[in-house]
Amino acid sequence: DAHGKYAIEVPSANSKLLFSFVGYNTEKVQINGRGTLEVALTSAAKSIDEVVVVGYGTQKKSDATGSVTSVSAKNFNKGLSASPEQLINGKSAGVQILSANGEPGSSVIIRIRGTSSITASSEPLFVIDGVPVDNARPTSNLNASTDNGLNNGTLNPLVMLAPEDIENMTVLKDASATAIYGSRGANGVIIITTKKGAAGEAKVSYDGSFGIAFVPKKLDILSSGDYKDEVARKKLTASIGNASTDWQDEIFRTANLQSHNFAISGGSAKSQYRISLG
Repeated sequence: DAHGKYAIEVPSANSKLLFSFVGYNTEKVQINGRGTLEVALTSAAKSIDEVVVVGYGTQKKSDATGSVTSVSAKNFNKGLSASPEQLINGKSAGVQILSANGEPGSSVIIRIRGTSSITASSEPLFVIDGVPVDNARPTSNLNASTDNGLNNGTLNPLVMLAPEDIENMTVLKDASATAIYGSRGANGVIIITTKKGAAGEAKVSYDGSFGIAFVPKKLDILSSGDYKDEVARKKLTASIGNASTDWQDEIFRTANLQSHNFAISGGSAKSQYRISLG
């Protein structure tokens, strides 16, 4: 199981057991009639046999001929992430991740090895647990009177996922890695694998974080009095009124951010489960 406990039937007391795990040296141990056997594997100096996810399954890193970048949960960006794509921002060469605008749930701009078309979309294909996800906004659910302004945008397909629920994100960059997806993978593919339950007793986990967002430095502009003096000095005829409003103070404020994720997982050898609420 996940803690290394095992039970196995052997044909004879003189049998040998072979222990192997990704990233560790293989050990072969003679049983010699013992009923209990404890083995500690040593870390391998090389990780060429590391398993990576590709479009058509998994394979050893040494066998992958295409350009593939895999980022696991332990290597994700630390801190409060509002959306899953922020977890791998800056973690993969040739991948640019930018926010399109400040609208909640708005699309995110992701470019894998640059823009590939002038008129067509350059967005990559997202595959979540083996299921391709469309990143077009579902206009059928819009309210014409209140949501008309949303028709021109696209929806971020990753907003349905809590960053804490993601186990691994793999970026496929070239034709050989994305061949299975055809033209949909022309701009690259981002494969997302979510966390799964493991056999054993039920485990309860909670992850919470707090933060603030603020403007560290505002634009240095003239006060209303200074502006009026400048207008008078240049003998401009513009009517500027008597208002004295610093719109930066009116618009910007300190934002309090918080994120909470609660999960229960467990199961048996034949079936596992994981339920989360974020």
